[in-house]
Amino acid sequence: MKTPIVCVAALASQVLASPVAYQDLVQDKNPLLWYRFDEAVGATETINYGTLGTDFNGVFFGPVFQGDASLQGDTAACFEHPSQPYIESASDVPASLTGNPTFTAEAIVRIFPTAQNPFYAPFLHWGAPRTVQSVYFSILRNDESRPYVGFYNGGGGPVERYTLGQWVHIVWTRDAGDGANDDLTGSRLFVNGEEVDLLRDTSLPGAGVPDVQSSPFYIQRATDAVRYFSGNMDEVVLYDRLLTEAEISAHYDALVNGARCPADLDGDGALTVFDFLAFQTAFDAGERIADFNPTTCTPNLDIFDFLAFQNAFDAGCP
Repeated sequence: MKTPIVCVAALASQVLASPVAYQDLVQDKNPLLWYRFDEAVGATETINYGTLGTDFNGVFFGPVFQGDASLQGDTAACFEHPSQPYIESASDVPASLTGNPTFTAEAIVRIFPTAQNPFYAPFLHWGAPRTVQSVYFSILRNDESRPYVGFYNGGGGPVERYTLGQWVHIVWTRDAGDGANDDLTGSRLFVNGEEVDLLRDTSLPGAGVPDVQSSPFYIQRATDAVRYFSGNMDEVVLYDRLLTEAEISAHYDALVNGARCPADLDGDGALTVFDFLAFQTAFDAGERIADFNPTTCTPNLDIFDFLAFQNAFDAGCP
């Protein structure tokens, strides 16, 4: 099959999922929980590389697809919300993450631009399904293009939207203020290395001072089991302290500068005609690496993937 490559405007810059430079920075900070999603296809759990140890490995429930190419050598997990897959830690959270905790949560995600019902679908969640008693690091209510940070019935999100179908780096720092801060006070949100303003989610009544209860950690599910989205998750990390602005910026810079060009499909560090040939070969074979416009966890290749590949090629290397 031969399809013409058409020149169109370049896409906005994006995170390309995590290279080694990023993982080294995370490792140095001794996170409690760290799911890298680098397991082989067919794995039944994701390893916790954090200090809480393998007792907090995340067990897969439903079809969690592993080994999804991130276009520069790393891999990611893939979820499709109709089948309601999720991940649950093998142990309950430690006492330090209950009550009114201080922490930083970090994720690298790519939300598919497809019909969904992401009712606060979590990147990471724990606690009881009652007001103030659970933590939500998630998608905002029914808006796949904005995150939500807060608790059951109280929190906030940004005005700004990220671009669906592109990788995005999201960090939430949450300062308990010695136990005095409410569901939004003390929270800061960073998207692709930049702090964004948080506005209270007025569709919720407000939760007051958190009193988070113990539960397993959840990804792609809340304790009430009704909250899912479709897309990729690469790294999910939880720290027991506040990351600084400089640390968050360094993480994002490592993601951008450490990743190879998405259009460098032959991996030689340069964009040439051989990358076009590699793309055509992968496209004809129906391989995931040619799916530059993903909407599901299985390749769905069409003219839009050619256009997205051309955009990535024209954008050049970071």
